[in-house]
Amino acid sequence: IAIAAGLVSRVFLSMGLSQATPVERAYTKMSRLGAVAGIARRQHQTPAEYAGDIGNAIPGIASAAQRISWAFARDRYGGSQLPTEEQKALNEAWQHIRGMLLLRSLGRLIPRRAEAQ
Repeated sequence: IAIAAGLVSRVFLSMGLSQATPVERAYTKMSRLGAVAGIARRQHQTPAEYAGDIGNAIPGIASAAQRISWAFARDRYGGSQLPTEEQKALNEAWQHIRGMLLLRSLGRLIPRRAEAQ
């Protein structure tokens, strides 16, 4: 089951991103998985505001979410590519975020027993 879930999530997260830059892929995947985890991006939010929502929901990934949002804003609006070392840091940030968001997503899918009162 875990392998099947991993394959489905990989396909879902990457769908339609073959022409995207690495930064666009990381931000889009973060947004898609965030929505599944219950942290959906609102239409009016800037990338930094959305990263703040993710960080508030899961404090352990706040800095990684900010790194991805800053890189996305720089890529989208600054018109400059990330240096190689920043791309490596971006990939590491995505790996960290992915695991935590997947755990939160799975937690939302597993029904909880009502506590006895």
